[in-house]
Amino acid sequence: MSPSCLKIVAELAHGTSMRAVTQLLTPALLHAQANGRETVEDEDIKEIADLFVVNRHAAFAEER
Repeated sequence: MSPSCLKIVAELAHGTSMRAVTQLLTPALLHAQANGRETVEDEDIKEIADLFVVNRHAAFAEER
């Protein structure tokens, strides 16, 4: 994981929870590997975090 990626992870954890953010790490690694990289970069965390937030809002909407 790149140093700048760690900063993004910390910012996300501050806005949500560390538990929620740690659950993004494996999908982010898979995303990086699918794009031919072995290191998680900023774009991987951001992409996966965006998907997580969208799904969280969709699940909330279904509960209403």
